[in-house]
Amino acid sequence: MDLTIDEKGVKYRFEAPKTASGEEALEHIRRGDFAGSSFGFYAYSEGCIERYYDKEDEIWVHQIRNFDKIVDATITCDPAYLETTAEVRSVENKAKIEKIKAEHSIKDKQAEEQKAKEVEEQKRALIGLEHLELEQKLNNVLN
Repeated sequence: MDLTIDEKGVKYRFEAPKTASGEEALEHIRRGDFAGSSFGFYAYSEGCIERYYDKEDEIWVHQIRNFDKIVDATITCDPAYLETTAEVRSVENKAKIEKIKAEHSIKDKQAEEQKAKEVEEQKRALIGLEHLELEQKLNNVLN
């Protein structure tokens, strides 16, 4: 699994195992059963978490500004942070990219074969032309 952190937050990528459990997890994500993510982390350094009371909504708000260590990342149907997502697009895009690469490889190979064929035909034409010119010169010398 690859974890990255940017100005929006934590992103993770992984390749699901080619097992029944892996396929089942991907299907749950595709269907929207698992649409969120959850992270286990430590935020013990000063300034990692900002806490304040929202008087309008009458709730305490805890904003995570930073964390010291991530210990877990998972897909879930009930994320603690509703802004999180889980998507399968990376896996599907990878398959699409591999298919496109394969198609381009076939097209490139066909183009190379066509070019080689054209070059060979040009060589034969030049050899034929040289042969014809030599034959004409020989006829001129003999006549």
